[in-house]
Amino acid sequence: MMGLRLLYWNVRGLATKMAYLRQVVKTQNIDIALINETHCGPRDTCKISGYIAYRQDHTSPQNRAYRGLAVYIRRRIPHRRLDDLPLREIYALGIEVEVAGKPLAIYSIYYPPSDSYCSADVKTILDAGEAVLTAGDWNAKDPHWNATKTSPRGTQLLHDADALAFEVIGPDVPTHYPDQTAWVPDTIDLVVYRGFHGRIALDVLVDEFLSDHQPVVAELSDSTPNTTPTQPRRTIDWSMFQTTLDAAPSLPTPSNAQEIDDTAVKLTSLIQNALTAATTTENPKIIEDRLPGRLMKLIAEKRTLRRQWQASRCPRQKADLNRLALKVRRALEDHAKTSWETIVDVATTDWVRLHRLCRSLNGQRDPVRPLKHHDGSYIYSASSRAELFTDHLETQFQPNPAKDPVRARRIETAAEDLMRQRIPAEEDPIYISPSAVFRAARSLKARKAPGPDGIPNLALRHLSKRMLASLARLYTAIARHTHFP
Repeated sequence: MMGLRLLYWNVRGLATKMAYLRQVVKTQNIDIALINETHCGPRDTCKISGYIAYRQDHTSPQNRAYRGLAVYIRRRIPHRRLDDLPLREIYALGIEVEVAGKPLAIYSIYYPPSDSYCSADVKTILDAGEAVLTAGDWNAKDPHWNATKTSPRGTQLLHDADALAFEVIGPDVPTHYPDQTAWVPDTIDLVVYRGFHGRIALDVLVDEFLSDHQPVVAELSDSTPNTTPTQPRRTIDWSMFQTTLDAAPSLPTPSNAQEIDDTAVKLTSLIQNALTAATTTENPKIIEDRLPGRLMKLIAEKRTLRRQWQASRCPRQKADLNRLALKVRRALEDHAKTSWETIVDVATTDWVRLHRLCRSLNGQRDPVRPLKHHDGSYIYSASSRAELFTDHLETQFQPNPAKDPVRARRIETAAEDLMRQRIPAEEDPIYISPSAVFRAARSLKARKAPGPDGIPNLALRHLSKRMLASLARLYTAIARHTHFP
């Protein structure tokens, strides 16, 4: 089973690279993207369909957007945003998810380049939970994580790793290719973690971007996250439903309490079986946003040129690479614009599609949040959250204590005696007609949740005439014998 897939990347300006990022998170099946150096301001709306975005924007003393962090997480993964930590030098933005049944705090990290090192910040981040994982640009070098040389910050980070019992890992190949050709490519985009005991595999992606850092995919083994299960789409053939009911044997009119109970069980079973036979279940289709062939070919050319430049560091190849990268970016933006115009044109010809489009634009669904237990812990899995809801409702919906228990018991006894009395013979016999059952079924709300029998109100609206007659006979017997199954 595939584990949790993280993407971490020093993007060096997110707003101009959103088209690339959207494509990568889809093609690489990314669960969480940790982005640093976003350089985003209040007007930058950097969203990805199907993901929840959290941002931490920063402004320089000259009132310009710089640094900045972002976290993108799949909408169906239950999670919560963590409070910002009191840090002096390191920038951190975190969320918490549950993997392997335990909470895991995940932080997007950016540590600006300098010779300084704040051990207190590192300790504060790693003390944020029992299991903490950080990924981003640490600007720290040491051969222990495959860097080509050692920096003062790298030496101190390695010392703290031994003292504070945490791990530092980096990819096997460089992640940072400086713009200065005299500088050597190196590994400074790292994963620092403590309390997570699974394996972490790092893979540096071939970069089609104009950042000086390579995006890195980290796959955490044995760490499949809890996700909200996708609801299957059910289609019911109501004609088949009615035909199945008509083919069932007719049931006689109940004449005593035992026959009423037996008839109720048989009718329920007949409706359930007919509903199952007429229902087709299928999982929602995932529509892949494939790029056109000409654009994929252009991206492949740029990847090839990027590899050549990384090997040669030739200024002329760098200039060609920049021109081709700009061409790819404009082509992706044009493709996104054309796709959006096509969606709008199709929607304007159909009121249903137009309504769905407007609803998707105006109302964004809230992310799936964990529930807080009374002991202060957070509940992420769907089954545990359902149990918590059950316990809460069971505690809340208790009968109010009677002020006069003796009087309350006297009323209950009188009601029970009244229900046991047979209807006097001189009164007109009770008769419930099939048309009355039909009118009652039509008045039911179609979108109400079904009861323990799993029969929705919509199925009662589509009952066949024979089944309506059988129900009418059952209801008549219930009323005449004052016995409820």
